[in-house]
Amino acid sequence: MIWLKVPSMKWFYLLALFVCSTAVCQTTGFAKTDHARFYKAECGTAADYLELASDGTYRIIDREHMGVEVTERGHWHQSGSMITFTPSSRLRGGETTSVSGTSYEGDELEYKGRTFLVFKVEGAAGIVIPANETKQQLDSDPQSLPLYVFFKTSAKAVAQETKQAYQVRYLQPDNLR
Repeated sequence: MIWLKVPSMKWFYLLALFVCSTAVCQTTGFAKTDHARFYKAECGTAADYLELASDGTYRIIDREHMGVEVTERGHWHQSGSMITFTPSSRLRGGETTSVSGTSYEGDELEYKGRTFLVFKVEGAAGIVIPANETKQQLDSDPQSLPLYVFFKTSAKAVAQETKQAYQVRYLQPDNLR
């Protein structure tokens, strides 16, 4: 009679753990090196979110008290700090319209550990606010982020915050604080 030596159970558990962790990494994207990037612009009683997907597409999500909706979709590419956005559709007046032949740029800057986008033309994803103005606001009040500027945020924050409509809050003017 031939006896086969059976490996101990700890080897079985290690193999099972390896197989399961590999499967989780592949299905959730933890193994990817090129993740999507997310930005948020606080707008007082609303917020805008920008998702730059790793496949070269982007979308802008608008969250306000009436609901959450995608207001722009398109493609993006980056060269250095400059990101070029080429929209394919925009939501205007409650209707999504096709857009072609237009593009705009945003400069991705880092200042005091915060990454933000600066747009230089009207009609871009965000309003035109000079980089120096954003930096001055960060210097004067490092605890809060300037309004209407897209700052880098996490995928978790975007997923959590875009599940429900924006809760209206009253922002007290600085001269009354």
